[in-house]
Amino acid sequence: MGLSRRSWLGGMMGVPLLVPSALAAGHAEEASVVDTTDLALACASGLGPLMQRAAEAFREQIGVRLNVFPINPGLLLQQLQREVQIDLVITRYADMEALSAKGLLAPPPYTGPWRDRLVIAARKGITLQTALGGGVAVPDAGTAAGLDGPGILAKAGFRARSLIGVVDTAEAAAMLSAGTVNAALLYLSEVRTDMLLTEVAPVPEAVAPDLRVAASVTAGARRPNPQAFLQFLLTSYGRRMLVQNGLEELA
Repeated sequence: MGLSRRSWLGGMMGVPLLVPSALAAGHAEEASVVDTTDLALACASGLGPLMQRAAEAFREQIGVRLNVFPINPGLLLQQLQREVQIDLVITRYADMEALSAKGLLAPPPYTGPWRDRLVIAARKGITLQTALGGGVAVPDAGTAAGLDGPGILAKAGFRARSLIGVVDTAEAAAMLSAGTVNAALLYLSEVRTDMLLTEVAPVPEAVAPDLRVAASVTAGARRPNPQAFLQFLLTSYGRRMLVQNGLEELA
């Protein structure tokens, strides 16, 4: 399968960052002033839209800017080993353990875990049959995204007319939002944070990889109080925001 490397940055910039008004009620008492400056967060690329939304909410409540850098999960280790100034990381649990083994994260426990889901997504108003009747964008096996899109669809029993190989789900989401494909294999959090998209079918958990995610301060964090963002995610407001945007809380 050919690997399309269309830029997905434009699509990412179009992600709505407004926090739903239903979440705003009752959260004011949990906001607090913290002693910190601008922070930097690296996240798995599929979590980019959700973390952009969380960063906007964090700034509105706490007054601190959080710069979000979505990175393919397979490249996070390389980035942190280059001593890039990153204060926080949120990614798949397996990748967190690999980063921790290299001494790149603060000692456990991590914040979380949560679980994302894989879904077949389409533009709103499109049925599953119509979605699979055209091009479906899926991450190619062997890319840094760490997903074998064609293999996952085959195991789940989804038969698409044609598959379009991409680097990661972020690129697939951008193509779908632009209308250049009928459907895409995406994380549920990517769908929930794009007003143009909807879930047309879930990928059975039995054929999906481990999609638990967790967050941590990095071992190289130098800016004061990066824990403030992790604490924000654990407030009732932060928890509702994550759940409403596709993440499932795990005990």
